[in-house]
Amino acid sequence: MAGLDLSVDRRAITTGVRLKPKDEIRAIVRALNRTASQAHTDATRAVRANGYNIEASAIRRSFSIERATPSRLSITLRATGAPMALINYDETQTR
Repeated sequence: MAGLDLSVDRRAITTGVRLKPKDEIRAIVRALNRTASQAHTDATRAVRANGYNIEASAIRRSFSIERATPSRLSITLRATGAPMALINYDETQTR
């Protein structure tokens, strides 16, 4: 099972930024969750770009995302690695 773990050192990010601590955490959580979403999209595109003609929706379903929360400043993007069913391959019949 492939995975990507990302965690944050809050003090290193917020040096020089003048926000309330609650707003700092909220901004970090939003940034982490956006990063997870973008990584999910990029992974889906990378699989399709490597020549696998699989429906994007099937690839998206094979990933799971554990999103960041104010109490847990980390995200996890996991690929299940389970075999894809033949119906998920986007093929068309030709002559």
